[in-house]
Amino acid sequence: MLFAGLRPYASYSDNWVEFDAASGVTRFKGFGLAHGDLTEDISNASMSQDLSIKFTVNLRYPDHSSFRILAQLDSPGSTDPMIIGQWKNSIIVINSRDYRNQFGLPRVSANLEEHMGASADLLITFSSEESRIDVNGRFAASGEPFAFTEPLTRISIGNSPDGKHGWVGGLASFSIARMSDDTSVSSFDLSTNALPNIENLTQSEHSLVVPGIGKFPDKAWIGTMELDQLLDQNLRDVVINFAGFAPFGFALAGVFRRFRKPANRSMLKTVFDALLVGFIFSLLIEVTQTQIPGRNSHAHDLLLNTVGTLPGSIGYFVLAGLFAWVVSRNKAETS
Repeated sequence: MLFAGLRPYASYSDNWVEFDAASGVTRFKGFGLAHGDLTEDISNASMSQDLSIKFTVNLRYPDHSSFRILAQLDSPGSTDPMIIGQWKNSIIVINSRDYRNQFGLPRVSANLEEHMGASADLLITFSSEESRIDVNGRFAASGEPFAFTEPLTRISIGNSPDGKHGWVGGLASFSIARMSDDTSVSSFDLSTNALPNIENLTQSEHSLVVPGIGKFPDKAWIGTMELDQLLDQNLRDVVINFAGFAPFGFALAGVFRRFRKPANRSMLKTVFDALLVGFIFSLLIEVTQTQIPGRNSHAHDLLLNTVGTLPGSIGYFVLAGLFAWVVSRNKAETS
């Protein structure tokens, strides 16, 4: 369990951000991101539902089926960020972190199957009437308007600010403007190599920065998951996290009975101690996972690991009792 929980899925350094001179794009490779502040004009435009986002993207088929964030506009601690993400061959824009659309919050999505593996110009607009996606100058999809409860003051491109939803693909440009006044614009140039900076062609003091490898603007904490999502998509992990700690509980019970005054220790006390040590050990794993590439730390893992020590520690007493009964019976038969 220790090895499985702490094994990195990939290397930060091999999957960060790099410039592809042959294609003239900045490539985001699964973990890295670029981030920076938005101008006051753009922040005000978000509150007045008068915002447009334009970018030239090179999409690739993901090697996973999870939602990945191409760009996120928010304010620190925001509960309703504006997220542009990719799921399979679709671009999805959402007004929250409701990735699975459980709560029916505003979103708009467009299928980009015909554009996969090629360059495409996307325009996403937000008005008081609708949110809309255009691809290569043609209408692709529309949805209900987005309403933000607080101004959008910062931007992350290629990932979420905590590094949990890294996107894979290439960008040549990314600009944000007022729809009603396109002179109020932030235009980021990703077609030339200025790494670790990404120059803002119109507001140089608001350029983006690619942080050092493994560094993110927000802290990645232990996350939570809805029960239906856990059972629907992660049942295998539920079983593994529960059953995987049973041998650990068995070993703990044996150690406690062997080395900590077994004559004075009840079964209940030993099981409780095994649960406590299982909790502490699992907590250390989950906290460490927040710093490991590709790992997602969740509260349900902590709970399942802890409870998983219970059948193991009880099983120790069952087998010890059975063993003692077999030994006594053999002695009785031989005497």
